[in-house]
Parts: sequence; C-alpha cells; structure tokens
Amino acid sequence: MVSARSIFYGVNASNAIIKQGFIPSCWLLLTSPFILLIVRFLRVDISPLSIIPEAWRSLEFIPQAVFAFVVVGLSTRILSGRAPRSNEFARRVPAVPYWMPWTKNLEPYLLSDYGFLRSVRDSTIDGIFSYNLAGTVHHALLYQSLSKAVLSQSTSTSDAETDVWTISQNALAMPQSAKTQYLKARFALNNAFKTELVDQNNRQELTKESVSSLQYTLPDLTTFNSSIVDQMPWERVSDLDILEDMEDTVETNLMSLINESLSPAALNPITGSTFPESNQLLFVDLSTFSTYFYALATGLPRFFPLRGLTPAYLSRNRLLQALTIHHESLSSGSISTDADAEAPTPLSQLDAVMSTHDLPPPARAAATLGFLNQLVSSTIPLAFWTLLRIHAQESPTLLPELLAETKDYAKATQPPPIHPSFPSPTSLTFSTTLASKCPLLTSCVLETLRLYATPSSSKLVTKDLSISEEKEDAVAGGLPTTWLLKAGDIVEIGASAWLRNTDPRLHLDPKAWKPERFVNSSTTLDEAIESLVGEEEVLRWAVEIVMAFVAGFIQLWVLEPKGGKEKKWKLPGERAGSVMAVPRGDIRVRIRKREIKVTK
Repeated sequence: MVSARSIFYGVNASNAIIKQGFIPSCWLLLTSPFILLIVRFLRVDISPLSIIPEAWRSLEFIPQAVFAFVVVGLSTRILSGRAPRSNEFARRVPAVPYWMPWTKNLEPYLLSDYGFLRSVRDSTIDGIFSYNLAGTVHHALLYQSLSKAVLSQSTSTSDAETDVWTISQNALAMPQSAKTQYLKARFALNNAFKTELVDQNNRQELTKESVSSLQYTLPDLTTFNSSIVDQMPWERVSDLDILEDMEDTVETNLMSLINESLSPAALNPITGSTFPESNQLLFVDLSTFSTYFYALATGLPRFFPLRGLTPAYLSRNRLLQALTIHHESLSSGSISTDADAEAPTPLSQLDAVMSTHDLPPPARAAATLGFLNQLVSSTIPLAFWTLLRIHAQESPTLLPELLAETKDYAKATQPPPIHPSFPSPTSLTFSTTLASKCPLLTSCVLETLRLYATPSSSKLVTKDLSISEEKEDAVAGGLPTTWLLKAGDIVEIGASAWLRNTDPRLHLDPKAWKPERFVNSSTTLDEAIESLVGEEEVLRWAVEIVMAFVAGFIQLWVLEPKGGKEKKWKLPGERAGSVMAVPRGDIRVRIRKREIKVTK
C-alpha cells in the first residue's frame, strides 16, 4: 500500500532528477484540468503534436511496443539477477533483481516500502541485501553486528541527506536562508540534545520529575464531571461521555486522552511549565504533526489531496509561531528576568547552543520542533499501544500478574473519607527504585517497541568500507563474511532495525505480541532498547516514562472495549511515524475506577 513514508523515501532517496522533478510534477497534475480548460477556451493550436510519427499512432504499433517492453524487462531482469563480482578480501552485497532499467526497484518500493523490504528479507539467506532506487544503492542489514560495524566507522560514513536537510526543510519548515548556519550547528545541537536527555544523570532527573507529575495527574485521569468547566484538560479533548446507568464509568477516545494527559508530564520538565501553559493547543498540535509527519516531509503543497496534510500544515504553523515567540523571549532575557523565573531547562540550554551559532528565531523554532516531535512520537504511541495490547491480550492471567508485580512500584491507596458524602481522592505513589523489579511490565513495553518502532536513520558511505559479521551470525556455521560497501551507497540503519524486529529467524512468531518474550533476557534495559531501535536513543527516556504511566494506569483504572467487557477488542490500523507507528484512527474505550480498599 502506498504511504507517505514510501513516497518520501522513494523520491528523496533516489536520484536527483526524480527528487527535483517530483514537486513540479505534482503541481502539473494539480493544474492540468485548468490548463486543459484554458487551452480549450483560447482554442490553442495543437498542430505541433502532429510531429509524432503516424506509425506510432496506429493500432499496429501497440503490440510492437508491448513486445519491446517485455524484451527490455526480461533482459533487465536476467542481467540484474546475476551475482555481483567480489574480490579476495570482501564480497559485494547481493542485489535485488529488477525489471525496469532506469527506475530499477523504485516501483515496488513506492507501492509498499515495508512490504517490499519484508519480502526480500524473507527470501534471502544472507545477513545483508541491497536494493536500487533509480540509481541510488541502499543496504539493509539483517544482523545487528553489521549495523554496529557501520556505526563504528564514522570516518567512512556521514548522515544521509534525507536526515541532514530534507526532513528539516520539508517537515520542520527550516528556512532556506538559515541552511548554512543550521548545518554547521546541527552536530552541536544533536549532542546537546543527547546530553540533556540521554545522559544517565540528566535522564534520571527528568524521569523523576515526569513520574512525580504522574502521581497527581493519573488519579484525575477521569473526574466524572459532566460540566466541561470542571473537567481536566485531557477530558475536554477526548470526546468523553459519562455513562449515567453505570457508576463511575465513562467512554472516551483513548489516544486523545493519553496524549493530553501524558504529554504535559513528559514535556514540562524539558520545556518548563510556562511554554505549555501559554499555548493551550500545544499537545493537540504536536499529536497532529506527529501523526502526519511524513505527509509534510514529502513537501507537497498544503491543498494537495493527501489525507491529513492540511491539518498538519495548520498545526505546524501554530507550533512554529509559538516556538519562535518563545525563543525570542529567551534571547531577549524576558523570561529569565522574571521574579518567578523557572530553573534552566533542557530547552533553554538548547537555545543557548543555538545562540552561539547565531541561528535566527525561525530556525531555532524549526530545530526545536524536531526535538519535541522526537519526544512526543516516542512516548505517546508507545504508551497507547502498550496499554491497548495488555488489555486486548486474551490471556486471563496477564493483567492480574501485572497488577501484583507493580503494586509496590505504583502504589495506589484510598484514604478514609473525611465525610460520608465526600470520599477522599485516590493517592498514587511511585517507588522508582522498584522499576527494575517489574520484569513482566518491562517485557510488555519492549515487546510493544519491537512491534511498533519505526526508526528511520540512514548513513551515507563517503568512502569504500568493509564490514564483517560476527561468528554467531555466520550462515550454517561457516566463516563470517566480510562485505564491501561502495562510496555513495546508503545504509538504512533504521529500516534495518525494524526488519530485524519482525524477522522469523530472530524471533519466534514475530507478528504476535508476546508479553513474556523479554522476561528472561540477560541484557540490560538500555542494551535491549539499542538492539530494537539502534540509534533512537530518545526511546530510553520514553520507555522509563511509559513504564510508570502504564503501571499507574492499571493500578487505578479498568479499561474495557466500547460497549463493555463482553465486547471484543478491535485494534486500529497503524501508519509509520517518525519514531513509532501511530494509529490510523482513535479508538473508543470504556474506563471505570478500580476498586481499592480504604486504608485506615
């Protein structure tokens, strides 16, 4: 199935002619009806078309053209299917055969990038294969050892153009005038972002703040107030219906509820509370932007008939406007000079790095939007799919086991009422040191990550390099193979990760969600995450927050399908996001309070 992601990479990761001609061709397609009307109205002379030879316009030409097409296709298929030449030191990577001599593997890739790559993966016996998008060679690595070998040779590789500039320009609206400054600052910005978020000490502090916030928001996930004035912000945007015939029960949109309740807890420690409070649509806009990220990345105009493109443009414009104002305030010092000024945040630290590289406020806003999108795209979908999968699992023991395992990690208590008519609010307390004592919960989150992660980073080979398999990866117990990658090739680090995650050679029943798959894993949490998503280090932060959210949710609330527990769960479809797959539509669920014994 054609997707915005397959269009984006099929166009921008192929040759320059396709990349440069894509947008003009789309404009021509959009305006062609109007051009034809103008030609007809003005009675434009079309006699120049008569230069087409008469023989080409006759019916007899059709079978000749078909025959020539078949001959060219068969010849190309035979020639492209020959084994590549190798030298005595390294083998050339086996290539996927193709039928068309110029576009090569582009057509099947555009129709379904994941379907095409998955079919090749399932038919190869090697740990690597290459495919050709109209002249640009791409490599998919089916062994993690090969990915590590590529990443370890930083002097022979660099970030691909799609990661460096195309996404920044199309999806984030990075100003063309700031391209030179941004490219010079990009390495420093990425390092600062990783330092503020991924560094162990900083990550623990941020996670501690987020978990502390969840202690107050999760008990109020649903207040059962019918008046919108008395509802929490996340209730107002999730189309909440209170069921009058059932006590303390509501039906709501799960994705909207999670997005608006979890996003503040996750992002406020990073942005500070002032910025979200002054932009009420921030989390809704970030969700829309994340959902249709690849639609924006294609660079198509706003009015092109592609689902979600117009709302994504509107959300992005609001986000960029708010972020530009925020960065201007940070630069002028108006925020830091207030009496009640917030402590320095990762966002303010990033702004300081941007100021040293003289990035203008619009460019700072675009770069910050990219970082915020990484955070939202990793956290919210991961929480949504994990929670949904746990409750949709047919195993009758999974949820009781999780409740027993997490009862000390996320401790829910019900204080005695002060007055019989006014029960005391439920209390939730996290003991973060006990998170490591929840192997089943950790396994559930990692299994969701395995199934739904869609990393997309890629590397450009700047000079010929050789990579070798590890001994345990050698086919049929043979010797490890060394592979030769040529300068100008693209190594798909992200796509290789999600190909490995669903590879039947590496995972038993890979399409099934098995909550116990990682229970007995001997690797650390960070090592397990790295094996699943490669360079997407932001997911280390996201996993810890999602574990707390899921543990707190199941201790406080009962989640059922719309219509009650007698109904069967229907999982929504998914589309590729920038970090995690996102649902194709929201899902209606029923939520009610879990009965908790009153503490004395």
